[in-house]
Amino acid sequence: MFYYSKSKYVLFNNCNRRLWLEKYKKEEMKEQGNQARLVAGNQVGDLAMNLFGDYYLAETNPIDINKMCENTINAINNNIKVICEAAFVYENNYCAVDILKVIDKNTVEIYEVKSVTEVKKYHIIDTSYQYYVLKGLGYNIKSVNLVIINKDYVSKEDFDLNEYFKIVDVTNEVKEESKNVKSNLDLSDKLLNDSNNLPDVKLSKSCTEYDGCPFQNYCYKLKNIPDNGSVLDLYNNRSKWKQIDSGIITFNDLLNNNCKLSDIQKRQIDFYLNDRKEFIDKIKIKEFLNEIKYPIYFFDFETYQAIIPDLIGIHPNQQIPFQYSLHIMYADGRIDHKEYLGDGINDPRLKLIKQMLNDLGSEGSIIAYNMSFEIGRIKELAYNFKKYYNDLYALIPRFIDLLIPFQNGYYYNKDIGGSFSIKSVLPALFPDEPSLNYHNLEDVHRGDEAADTYINFKYMEDSERIRKRNNLLKYCCLDTYAMVKLYEKLNSFIKDDDINE
Repeated sequence: MFYYSKSKYVLFNNCNRRLWLEKYKKEEMKEQGNQARLVAGNQVGDLAMNLFGDYYLAETNPIDINKMCENTINAINNNIKVICEAAFVYENNYCAVDILKVIDKNTVEIYEVKSVTEVKKYHIIDTSYQYYVLKGLGYNIKSVNLVIINKDYVSKEDFDLNEYFKIVDVTNEVKEESKNVKSNLDLSDKLLNDSNNLPDVKLSKSCTEYDGCPFQNYCYKLKNIPDNGSVLDLYNNRSKWKQIDSGIITFNDLLNNNCKLSDIQKRQIDFYLNDRKEFIDKIKIKEFLNEIKYPIYFFDFETYQAIIPDLIGIHPNQQIPFQYSLHIMYADGRIDHKEYLGDGINDPRLKLIKQMLNDLGSEGSIIAYNMSFEIGRIKELAYNFKKYYNDLYALIPRFIDLLIPFQNGYYYNKDIGGSFSIKSVLPALFPDEPSLNYHNLEDVHRGDEAADTYINFKYMEDSERIRKRNNLLKYCCLDTYAMVKLYEKLNSFIKDDDINE
């Protein structure tokens, strides 16, 4: 039997076209890489079940909605006070409440768990559907609550469940929003029973949030958005969704409509449309390079985040450095490489701090790409390890950001496009060097893959762990080797050039 679910209702409110496409154009769906986020959400949900003491789990495996509903009713009738995954069906509308507190057989409290740190509008829409279902079944709903994560929680030796979670009463907001549920369900039903009419929607930032909508490419084709040279490719374009909605799609459209553009955006459009090769501001590049002092330390962290803190003294989702790579260039041209990688079992930070302070020495420039990330982690390490506070903070004035000459336009070529990340700049300057191509690496090609690899070390067989550890080291090594090559390339632009001092 087909049941309409809460997830379908939320999807209808967020993007009714996607709901329609999932039914009638599933072949257009692209695979999404959001597994880690789903796992984290499940972990938070499992933890929250313990908030009110002993509980009864109504869920079945595999999911059997009829059996779950039967389990829920039996639990209520047997005077069980806390039911997790409490299942209900009203007029073919199904929902499972994360935590249901039973006051009596007719009176309940709803607690919906979200692995977030603040309440959003879509959370109210989500719970209003549950309110509608239970209200329709005749229950007196004493309160509706969102269980979210307290962003200010600091983990201690003994994990404190009540401090980690924050309960927000949203009863009034949900009651008001629930007035829209019946009409939305009618509209949703009409939409799902009309196979001939694709809903018209405005593209918005929700199309690209997280890993993006799985129908993103399909919708872009419908709007005639090209693979390159569109408003979506434009650097720091905060007006792109309004532009698309008004029919401004391509770079030519931007120019023809006299849209307001920054100097960086104008340069990007000019190079793309006129097929210009490269721009080099040798004076600015030389000024930038003159700030760098030997020995030069090319430095990069890899980090992971734990939504449920797994170390003492950290916040939920705090970035935890577990690895670094360091290339050291000396004045005589010699280059050394040093690195650190935790074992995936013990807290990696103290050993990392000690080795990092030793490896980085006391003088010379520290080069990072988008250095605010590395500096942010160093400040957090200093906060968590007070003994090394002064030594860690002494590193910060030595940092120089290799992003600057590219983001500020001292160098530009067409292939850089609208992103100045190292993974955009590197192939634009070294298009034919396999050793600088992240795609040629094994297992680990991006930061999220590095984090996933590290946190899963403890679950791997020895042979797999050894292989992935080596590939993780190669990935991080490439990050700093890439900086060395970019630095050398910048130097090559001013070498033997008689720029006025």
